[in-house]
Amino acid sequence: MAPADRESAVSRAFPLLFLLLALPGAAPLPTGPAAGGQPIRVETRERGPADSLRQIYIEVKDLGPYPGEPFIKHEFFLGPADDDTYKKEHIVVLIQTADGAEKMKIQVTEMKTRPDNPRVQLAGAVRTVVCAIAGVDVTILRSDYSARELAELAPDILRAVREKKKLLKILGPSTCAGDYFGHNREVIFS
Repeated sequence: MAPADRESAVSRAFPLLFLLLALPGAAPLPTGPAAGGQPIRVETRERGPADSLRQIYIEVKDLGPYPGEPFIKHEFFLGPADDDTYKKEHIVVLIQTADGAEKMKIQVTEMKTRPDNPRVQLAGAVRTVVCAIAGVDVTILRSDYSARELAELAPDILRAVREKKKLLKILGPSTCAGDYFGHNREVIFS
């Protein structure tokens, strides 16, 4: 094989090599002492429910209180679709200062459809999580969820909060709704 043919064959096979290595279960390239390099130290920090609760607190606090209220209270729904009509869990996040400490209460209400009319949903079981917030520290004071359940639920709540924030930003000043409500903008969008 001529050197030019060998180079073109290598250049065609090179992207294929990376594609094969990107597949799940593919053998990684040798690194560390076996490849003659320095040992690589990878630290993985397990994320617990406190991390997600801290993020929920930050995101909801960013939404701020409604005008005239000394506390922050916002409602969200858990579910895959944008339409909140048939979602199965209703969430209320309340942030307020009580006894000199800032506390966050998350109330999750499981919704159940009425047997005679599936378009109507009724409140089912209600479970809560109460946290104390001090700087970056989150302390769970009371929880109706086990640690495992809370670790699974908290990221879903965080996702619901972020999705609602995205929807609320749609009604910004550049949209026709912003123009329509421009005269009441301070009241509606504050």
